[in-house]
Amino acid sequence: MAAGMEDMDLFTQELMKGIMDKATDHHDEAAKIKTAVNVTESRSQTSITLAEQLEERLKKLDTDPFDEDEAELRFLHSKPTCFVLIGKPGAGKTALGRRLAAEWKCEFVHATDIIMQAIEMQTERGNIVSEILLRGEAIPEEIVAKMIEEKINSMEVAHHGYILDGFPSLSEEYMSLKDQLELVRNWKMKPDFIINLKMPDKDLERRRLGQRVDPVTGEIYTQEMYAPDKPKEVQFIDKASLFNNKKEMYI
Repeated sequence: MAAGMEDMDLFTQELMKGIMDKATDHHDEAAKIKTAVNVTESRSQTSITLAEQLEERLKKLDTDPFDEDEAELRFLHSKPTCFVLIGKPGAGKTALGRRLAAEWKCEFVHATDIIMQAIEMQTERGNIVSEILLRGEAIPEEIVAKMIEEKINSMEVAHHGYILDGFPSLSEEYMSLKDQLELVRNWKMKPDFIINLKMPDKDLERRRLGQRVDPVTGEIYTQEMYAPDKPKEVQFIDKASLFNNKKEMYI
């Protein structure tokens, strides 16, 4: 009887152990199923995102690269090329900028040109600048910087691009150089290329000493432009006499 009770206890223990193992397995299986559902949902969301991206790519692939209308539309929506010219005064930034603007068919952004255009069009800032100049005063750098920024944000610049000359400015009367660079960095039309014109100081001094300003247009001309060096006199040599001289040397 005692042996039977011991066998029953062992059987009960084994049965309870089996029940607990099954319960544990069931709990683990439920956890696995829940994890699998979460993973499936996550994968389904990822699949939707990837499907959307694939659809967008297929739409782009469907476009005909040789279709003139689509090519023109892509060109109109693309960002035009933008340049910034920097260098010491007298290095030739303005002359180079005008040539590049004519070659690239983009807007030449120069403080003097913007001010003259605003005065001619009699804009609000143009009238303010005109009154300041009539009083014989210098135009505040704050106004000039705002006029340049307005030009950069204009529709013609958004379509054609720009070549910026004279900004950032070395003068820190209105804004420090660091703040000017930060302003340019935050522009919607950021520059794609920065051209740094370098020239030795002795050459700059020679160019500056010989510069002349047109009182009507304000254009600056170097001495090489308005008074170029005269060509050296050409000496004509008589080939016959030269031949005779060489002949006498050998005799």
